[in-house]
Amino acid sequence: MWEATVAGARERPPWQLDERVDGEWSFIETQRHLVHVTDVWVREVIEEAESPYHPWGMPPDFAQGRAGDLGLTLDARPNLDEVLALRHERAAHVARVVDGLDDRELHRSCRPRDGRFTVVGALQTVMFEEWAHHQYATRDLARLDAGATGG
Repeated sequence: MWEATVAGARERPPWQLDERVDGEWSFIETQRHLVHVTDVWVREVIEEAESPYHPWGMPPDFAQGRAGDLGLTLDARPNLDEVLALRHERAAHVARVVDGLDDRELHRSCRPRDGRFTVVGALQTVMFEEWAHHQYATRDLARLDAGATGG
């Protein structure tokens, strides 16, 4: 899904990948957000890792007040190659997790203390976020081509 979009992003001047359109995340911030999505839903929820977060992760706006508590560095400025390397690492991790699942494990409740999520539900959230943010990123890159940023 991302291959053509990333290829197009690579053809742009680096500063444009940090450009926000109408207050939405930049291309690089979007990639950082997807790292955070994987860290939350796979590393924290499914695997219950004690330290699931990479410092470059970008939480949603409503959770940015907790960024320091999670070990996140919101003002980090990784370049495209750095953030994409991290994204590839996270994608490989998800693939390994999925490869190890069977039907019973897919329907296992995550976070046993509240049982609100299943493994399959957490994976569906990751897939939806990937799809939705790809839509936003391609929309915003097209708007940059048209000259509309709005900060």
